[in-house]
Amino acid sequence: MSPILGPLSSHTPQIPRPLPSPTDSEPPAEDAASDSTRSSISLSVYPDYGDEDIRKAPWKYSGYRVFSKWLASDQSFLITRRFGALQARVLLSLQDEIVKLEEELESMDQAYSRKAVPDVDNGSFRIDPCEARPALIATLGDKLRAYNGFINEYSQLMARPVPRPDDISNVRNWLGTDDPDPEKHPINEIEAAYITHSKDLVTILPKEISWFRKVLERSLLLRIPGLRLLFERKDDDIEDYDDIRPIRDNQQGFIRATRWQNDKRVDRFSEGVIAVVGLAMLIAPLWVLDKIDHGLPSVKLGAITVFIVVFFILVAVATTARVFDALAATAAYAAVLMVFLQLSG
Repeated sequence: MSPILGPLSSHTPQIPRPLPSPTDSEPPAEDAASDSTRSSISLSVYPDYGDEDIRKAPWKYSGYRVFSKWLASDQSFLITRRFGALQARVLLSLQDEIVKLEEELESMDQAYSRKAVPDVDNGSFRIDPCEARPALIATLGDKLRAYNGFINEYSQLMARPVPRPDDISNVRNWLGTDDPDPEKHPINEIEAAYITHSKDLVTILPKEISWFRKVLERSLLLRIPGLRLLFERKDDDIEDYDDIRPIRDNQQGFIRATRWQNDKRVDRFSEGVIAVVGLAMLIAPLWVLDKIDHGLPSVKLGAITVFIVVFFILVAVATTARVFDALAATAAYAAVLMVFLQLSG
């Protein structure tokens, strides 16, 4: 389960915090630290700042150092842009370059195959009378390799699933893109704006989550204080937790603490519930068919039909099985029910 964060604010980002110029970042010569002072600073205990310092200037004490660690703490956080429009434009540009070379090669072929031209062997690469043609073909080879490689990489990128809205909200909340105070942003507003392109984002390492688990995540069951701790990862299990732990207050509702769910435990709980339901789907028909009057075969067939339909829906939506796999499992289940029908008849 993706970690759950608080609701987003409706505020829009303010004017970005100006980046310091090189002259601003350089201390005056008279104030520059001596070599011995620098050495003592480098050997001092780190971190030498507290939570209050981070709240006042997260862009200094957190920044990309902490943001990178936070992204790596859960695979659902690592979301980037795919640059769909730019990818298409570059691809069209490569295509046009190849088309121009193709036209140039076609023009050469036509020129050396006219009657007015002395007889030349156009069926040999080794004794080609036109020195420019082999060079052009070699250039075409380079362009085609780049074109094919770009298409393969782009197709793999486009095949990646889009991130879930909850995952996007998690990243937006950590970045504080809706916080009206730019001084409270750990990442520069312009550079953090990538997460606002919700239609142009991809998940680097997506999680395969069943419909039932999605329902489980949205339910109140995993939010009950007593049970919630059972399905959360412990602080010791999260790398660099001391750095990425929540330290910003929530007085205005922009940032809330991240809760790292224990995916293995949630999956096991989900699988256990599905196993219990599946077992009930095998046992219940026995009792139902036994209670139906033996002189009413149409009623028994109706009951079996209902069980088959319910079973297919459960397999299709409560698991990650594909439609054909769900149909195959349902066919096997139907065969078992027909055996029950014969035994009860």
